[in-house]
Amino acid sequence: MKEKATLIVVGTPTKILDSYEKQHAPFTKYKFHLSKVYKGDGEEGTEIELLQDGNKDASYNVHPLMEVGEKYILFLERSSTGALIMVGGPAAKYKYNKEEKVFESIDGGRIDEHLERK
Repeated sequence: MKEKATLIVVGTPTKILDSYEKQHAPFTKYKFHLSKVYKGDGEEGTEIELLQDGNKDASYNVHPLMEVGEKYILFLERSSTGALIMVGGPAAKYKYNKEEKVFESIDGGRIDEHLERK
């Protein structure tokens, strides 16, 4: 996943910009603040726009929507339309667990702030 990602970042969704369906597939478009950039041409302290599969009307149990204000590590790539998307869907999104002080994926995978598996 690290190799395929063109942008690897830590940050926070700050706003939902849009929620829609395209070719019968639901999407949510986010504004995402970059607090750290591990790979790629993102600039720390700036915001990017990215898409996630699913929306408020049709989300996926295996890929719940990001929560505005929560902290995530994301592995991103450009889609064929040029939009930033998560590499491999839910496997590319790790939400910060404040109690454990690690980032966790929906499938239980854990990494720290150095991208090391725990």
